[in-house]
Amino acid sequence: MMGSWSTPFPATEFTQPQTNSFICEIQDGFLAVTLPVMYSLIFIISLLSNMLALWVFWHHMQRKTSITVYMRNLALSGLLLSLCLPFRVAYQNQSSPLILCTVVGAFFYLNMYVSIMFLSLISLDRYLKII
Repeated sequence: MMGSWSTPFPATEFTQPQTNSFICEIQDGFLAVTLPVMYSLIFIISLLSNMLALWVFWHHMQRKTSITVYMRNLALSGLLLSLCLPFRVAYQNQSSPLILCTVVGAFFYLNMYVSIMFLSLISLDRYLKII
C-alpha cells in the first residue's frame, strides 16, 4: 500500500480558475511553503559561489586545460540555473500567463541537465587521463 510519502517529485499542475489566467502551482501544501524558502537560500549561496568560481577561472588560471574549460562552463551553467530560481519562486503560486511558467520551467531543467552533462564530461576526462 502506497502512502503519502511515495511521490518522488512535487506535483506541479496547471489549473485554470474562473478567469482566463492560468496558475502554475504546487499542489502539496508543505512544499508550497518550503520550496520558496529553500530556493531563496540556494539562490543566494549559488549566485555568490558561482560568481566567485567564474572570477577565479577567468582571472587566476593561467593555463587553459580541458578541465578549466569544463569548470568554467559548469560554473556558468550553475549561475544560469541559479538565476532561474527567483522566477520559479515568483511564478509558483501566482496568477501569471502559462507561457512564463512553462519557459522558466524548461530553462530550469535545461540548465540542470547541462550541468549534469558537464559533470559527466569532467568525469570522463579524468578517467581518460588516468588510463
